[in-house]
Amino acid sequence: MPDITNCKLLIVDDEEMNLRLYERFLRDLPCEIIKAISGIEALEKVSESAVDLVLLDVTMPVMDGFETCRRLKEEERNRPIIMVTALNDTDSRRRGIESGADDFLSKPIDPIELNLKIKNFLRMKKLYDNVKKLNDELERKVEERTMELKEANERLEILDRLKSDFLTFISHELQTPLTSMSVAIELLNRTDFQNSHERLIAVAQNSYRRLFDFVTRGIDYINEQSKTAFDLTAVSDLSVILENVADATPALHKTDVDFRISRSGAPCLVRGDAGSLSKVIRILLDNALKFSRVEKTILAEISANESTVTLTVSDKGDGFPVELADEIFRPFTIANITHHAKGSGLSLPIAKLIVENCRGKIRAESKGLGQGASFFVEFPAVRR
Repeated sequence: MPDITNCKLLIVDDEEMNLRLYERFLRDLPCEIIKAISGIEALEKVSESAVDLVLLDVTMPVMDGFETCRRLKEEERNRPIIMVTALNDTDSRRRGIESGADDFLSKPIDPIELNLKIKNFLRMKKLYDNVKKLNDELERKVEERTMELKEANERLEILDRLKSDFLTFISHELQTPLTSMSVAIELLNRTDFQNSHERLIAVAQNSYRRLFDFVTRGIDYINEQSKTAFDLTAVSDLSVILENVADATPALHKTDVDFRISRSGAPCLVRGDAGSLSKVIRILLDNALKFSRVEKTILAEISANESTVTLTVSDKGDGFPVELADEIFRPFTIANITHHAKGSGLSLPIAKLIVENCRGKIRAESKGLGQGASFFVEFPAVRR
């Protein structure tokens, strides 16, 4: 049986003597008793405190018990109201029921009947509250599970689309280097090409490297896409990672490359492991190098404020059409069709996946072909 200890009981009567009488009748109940001398005060009391039951007198000035009952039920339908009246006529009881009253007591009050009715209604109210709590918890769990299933379904749709894109793209990406390798090997077997062995071997080796790079990045992308959870307990300084990746990239330090780093003096702390963040930076720097054919000027800027750490990698290279700013992050998209062999169309999508798994955002800007490009990565800042 539900415990009614600490339940709150509101008694509403415009006569102080009656309020004191009710208190005496109910002194053995383990409840908190709240008193109101008018319907208006009763409405104020229930707005201030979570009342479990209302004992309400019918005959009151300004706002009678029927109107008070109606308004209390509008505020909380499942809170029981017992109306107390000296009126025994059927019409008064009908009006009380229409107002939402759950039961009635007639004056003079029988203390035993009063206690029994209040105990029973409080137990029913407590039982209802417990059931409602369990139901709310069940609904919350169902909602969480529904959300999990929705996310899983969305991931399956992404993987299905990825599979379709992969099969379409792979037919071209594998065919070109395989054809080159096949021709090179066939020519190696012909005696009239004996003096061209070194060049043909170079063709075969280059095709192999291209295939290997494509397969490696394809596996890398699928692995990142299939992750259902990402460890965000690690905290890394993005500015330190940028310096380390730049130092480990020999192509940035060639004489024909103007590479600079601009950074703020404060630590640029973000969530994510150093290995994954290094991969993002390496992809952006490699991308800038790859598409800077004439003027190899690359600037990496990193800054931080109270909420955000921002990394910007800019170049003055090939650029891309403005309308492809979002498309280049889609798997197997290569903006520069003329120089198709320059990439697999997977590097930037891999970077995007890692950034988003770290709760960050990535975007690209270019004014058009031949006008360079800028890539912006934003992470929530970690404060220590």
